[in-house]
Amino acid sequence: MLTNLNLKFMKKLFFLIATCMMMGCAVAPTASLKAEKVIEMPGVSKDDLFIRANEWATKQFRFPESVIEYSDKDAGTIMGKYTTDYSMKGHATRTLQTMIIEIKDEKVRITIEDPWYRYIANPSYRKQVLADRALTLVKKRWDETIISFEETLKNATTTRKNEW
Repeated sequence: MLTNLNLKFMKKLFFLIATCMMMGCAVAPTASLKAEKVIEMPGVSKDDLFIRANEWATKQFRFPESVIEYSDKDAGTIMGKYTTDYSMKGHATRTLQTMIIEIKDEKVRITIEDPWYRYIANPSYRKQVLADRALTLVKKRWDETIISFEETLKNATTTRKNEW
C-alpha cells in the first residue's frame, strides 16, 4: 500500500524524469542561416533568365562536391549544393551549402542556406556552421556570390553565334 510519503516521492520522481526528458529533446534556436535576394529583370523572359542562371551555376559549381541536383526549365528552378573555401583558425575550410534559384518572367530569386563546413585536411569532419566568426565569413561569401549572380544576369546575353 502506498503511503502518502511514497506517493509524494513518486510524483516528484516522475516530474524530475519528465523534465529531464523534455530538456534533452529541446532544440536551441539558431540565427537565420539564409541569404536571399530577388533580382528584377524587366523585359527579360523566363527562358532567357533560366539560360543565364544555368550557365552561371555551372561555372560556379566547380568543386567535386558542388553539384546541380535539380534543374527544370519549365518550373524555372535550379537547385544544388555548392562549396566555398576560406581559412578559419589557420585551417583551410570548405563550406557546403544549398543554393536555390527560382525564375519567372522578369524576375529571379536566389536563396543560399544550410551551411556545413569541414576542414579540407580532414574530410570526415563535418559540422553545421554556428559560430559567430564562421557565420560572418560564410555570409560574406554569400553576399559575394549573390553579387556575382546578379552581375552575370544583368550583363549576360543569351544570343549565341551560330558561326563556329
